[in-house]
Amino acid sequence: MVNTNPLIINALKDIGLPVESITYSGDESKYITFIDADNRATDYADDLDITESAIVQVHYFTSNNPKSKSKEIRKALRNAGFIYLSTSEFYEKEEKYYHIVIEVRYDDISETVKGDY
Repeated sequence: MVNTNPLIINALKDIGLPVESITYSGDESKYITFIDADNRATDYADDLDITESAIVQVHYFTSNNPKSKSKEIRKALRNAGFIYLSTSEFYEKEEKYYHIVIEVRYDDISETVKGDY
């Protein structure tokens, strides 16, 4: 299983927003959370998985126009080796927040090949 947590945090460290896995517990009005949507072996040889792929959803929350910061987030993720898949935009009326979901993929050599299992 690809551990994307340090990869995401490192990729977004210069964005200027708090970044946390799954839920945000701080007080900032703009923040990023992320979660693995799928994490699995993708290629096999000799009864072993040799490559893995993780699909990660990066959630950006803001009360302001999200367009420019969303673009900056996508660029930072691409520069860190993630493959951009899609962006979905939502407006949460009760919270008065824009909720942007950026979906990316990260491919890596399997733990079984690396010997980390």
